[in-house]
Amino acid sequence: MKVLIIGAGTFGEIQIKHMKSNGYEIAVMDIDSQKCEDISNQYDVLVFKGDVTDMDDLNEVKVADYDFFITATGDSEKNILGGLLAKELGAKRVIARIHDPRLSKIAEKLNITNTICPEIAAVEKILEIIRMESAHFSKRKDIGRV
Repeated sequence: MKVLIIGAGTFGEIQIKHMKSNGYEIAVMDIDSQKCEDISNQYDVLVFKGDVTDMDDLNEVKVADYDFFITATGDSEKNILGGLLAKELGAKRVIARIHDPRLSKIAEKLNITNTICPEIAAVEKILEIIRMESAHFSKRKDIGRV
């Protein structure tokens, strides 16, 4: 499976590590030359310097050749716009990192395949932990009543 990750910051780099270790073929695009060089030196991935909102840069990386196009920059609006441009250029599936839950809903209405909102994901994980702990606590309480 081929994955194009846009944004080589902390979040993008975490994705690179995990996806490479799971056998995915990874390419990375970032606007920052130094980040591109760092990623190229650290990982066995294809690296492009470019702007996710520049149609020429997206054409150059041939987004339609990838199974997943992931926008992981720190700019939600750029991630949405880049995802829309990628769809226009034939991207199969687009996943956009969006910090504002309101923008996440808008992106989904604009046909971005999936959105990830770190704030919502964190709340969902916290609720999951609380539910698991509550269930565990409830079981222990029931055992004591026997």
